[in-house]
Amino acid sequence: MLVITGLVLDQYYDPNPLGAHDSVVFILTRVPLGQWIRALHYWGASIVLVSVVLHLIYVFARRSYVAPREITWWSGASMLLLLFALAFTGTVLRGDQGGGEALAHAVAGAELVGRVGTPLTPDFAVSTSLLARLHAAHVSLLPLALFAVLGLHFWLIRYLGIHTTEARTAVFTTHLRR
Repeated sequence: MLVITGLVLDQYYDPNPLGAHDSVVFILTRVPLGQWIRALHYWGASIVLVSVVLHLIYVFARRSYVAPREITWWSGASMLLLLFALAFTGTVLRGDQGGGEALAHAVAGAELVGRVGTPLTPDFAVSTSLLARLHAAHVSLLPLALFAVLGLHFWLIRYLGIHTTEARTAVFTTHLRR
């Protein structure tokens, strides 16, 4: 759902710093079902983020990060960081006051950490605006990284199994009920 609504929204979005907010207003007021599609995208992303946080808390409480499943835990934690990055870039792309303030805080933080934060500074690539670079990250780099880590996570679960006190050969519906 997020990919489909994101593709629709991206058809009307302008990553130009002067036109970003106007393109969001256009989506809300002129695009057929634009307000509904944008709401689906926003609420779907929020539900995914909350679900992953709750899942990580549950996995941590069950101590499912112990050997041999450390890499599975770290891939899940990496997915959470990627989801936070997607949420941040999505917030900035709105082009409103909240997005501008979030971007200003991120740029200030990036300048404090020096070379590590250079990609989040406007001077990193003077030929392209920071908003356009964040847009590219939001629609291509971060989703690709997320799907790669998600694939690794699922493969590790399949290879190592789910940390449970039940027999490893238990039927999937047994795990599903939990």
